[in-house]
Amino acid sequence: MFERFTHDARAAVLNAQEEARALGHDEVGSEHVLLALTNPENGPRSTVEVLAAQGAPYGRVRDTLIELAGSPIRLLSDEDAAALASIGIDLDVVLSRVEESFGPGALEPTAGRIRFAKPGRVTLQLALREALRLKSRAITSEHLLLGLLRAKDGMAARILKEIGVDVAGLRGIVEASLRPAA
Repeated sequence: MFERFTHDARAAVLNAQEEARALGHDEVGSEHVLLALTNPENGPRSTVEVLAAQGAPYGRVRDTLIELAGSPIRLLSDEDAAALASIGIDLDVVLSRVEESFGPGALEPTAGRIRFAKPGRVTLQLALREALRLKSRAITSEHLLLGLLRAKDGMAARILKEIGVDVAGLRGIVEASLRPAA
């Protein structure tokens, strides 16, 4: 199925893994795909713009995700660092030496490859169904967005509802953008 994805759609899927990693999550869900589709730094311009115009810019989506699912995971807190410093241990030096020995990010909880959780896989499957329904030869980032919108009980849909996005209206806008100009 992945071979049918356009460059932008493939990049969004890979970026969804990075979004999950950045949040300290060990699986990719629909919410991470949504984040990837809204990220102005590396997301597909078409979905970034339409989602921002509908009231779902990256920062707002990310903040809502953190509010609903919890804060990013931090390995050690500032209090931990202060406690270690009080007994003569410099946490920054220890962390630096671990990364020198085992590589950058070795202590991150999700340093390895992150797998797609069922909701993330369902999003990709629904994107394929949307592409087939619309008689598209390839799966685009817009199809990924339509797949997210079709999964009404997923975390991405919950985030969009929490933000106040008109999901039906957004679906119409995305579908219209995929229709050939007459």
